[in-house]
Amino acid sequence: MATEAAHLTTGRNRVVDMMKGLAIFLVVVGHSLPYGGWARNYIYMFHVPLFFFVSGYCFKEKYLGDWKTFVRHRVKGLWWPFVKYGVPMVLLHNLFCQLHLYGPLCEMAPYSLQDTAKAVARQFVMSGAEPLLGTYWFLNTLFGASLLFYVFRRMMGRAWTVALLTVGTVASLLLMPHVETLRIVFRMFLAGVYLALGHLFSSVPMQHIANRHAILPLAVLVGIGVLFLPHEMTDATLPTLLPSIVVAVAGILMCWGLCRWVLALGGRIVSRLSAALDYVGRRTLTVMTWHLLCFKAVTLLIIGLYCLPIERLEVIPVLEEQTSQGWWPAYVLAGMSVMLVQPLVKTVTKKRG
Repeated sequence: MATEAAHLTTGRNRVVDMMKGLAIFLVVVGHSLPYGGWARNYIYMFHVPLFFFVSGYCFKEKYLGDWKTFVRHRVKGLWWPFVKYGVPMVLLHNLFCQLHLYGPLCEMAPYSLQDTAKAVARQFVMSGAEPLLGTYWFLNTLFGASLLFYVFRRMMGRAWTVALLTVGTVASLLLMPHVETLRIVFRMFLAGVYLALGHLFSSVPMQHIANRHAILPLAVLVGIGVLFLPHEMTDATLPTLLPSIVVAVAGILMCWGLCRWVLALGGRIVSRLSAALDYVGRRTLTVMTWHLLCFKAVTLLIIGLYCLPIERLEVIPVLEEQTSQGWWPAYVLAGMSVMLVQPLVKTVTKKRG
């Protein structure tokens, strides 16, 4: 029986692009909501694992015999953006401090020349992203997790890859209290688990496990997770590791079923919604890179309306009190609006040309 993964050989998989679009939208919404709220906790149960899962789902078997191409694609898609955007952000750090985009409220001080040189060097090893690129921890984690996944997958089958990456995650958790630097190793192994699970699921007919009938039960399962085990992906402990993975996979399959259902419904409105998610899904890096900076525009507006001190602009990502009062949709709108800039620039350039 054909699976959705088969569409990847003939063209873009719209469900996958919609999943990416939904995932980055949930990231922006999650950053916009007040900390500790039920809706935010619900999103955080699965939205980051969703990215890793989709990446594993899209892994192409042909790379198993061509490691150079695989590494080159990872460098181009993950390492280069980290450097390309990270270095300019470091060089703008002191200017941002003067503009109150950084400051004591986000625990950032101006850099000395030596600090700047060190920060620039860290970008080349994918370490220490600037506060406004806080989501870039995802890029270095995916880079390391991809390499781990690739090594294990080259040596053994899909299921064994999941098992061994899980063992690596458990071992990292056990050793982490004694070696703090293993925290990033744990993060990469756990991300690798979701990559391997996505790859494993690519061989399964998804319509059997991610369909419209499964959406509600899966949503309830995630809700139960929020009630008894609220956490972010990297907060997992040894007792909560397996339940958190189960809940995250439930959330991922819920989103998959939702996207498949929307795509199948048809109609003008639904078609536009699916097209919008598809459009966003192909611009996830753009939104990831700029949405925290775009949030500052809303914060500045709030400061003006509420007569708050300008130092409040230093807060990252949002002003918690105001988001609790209903400002979070404005943050979401600002964070997502960045994807409209590129086509707008192209349109203006064409008209001038």
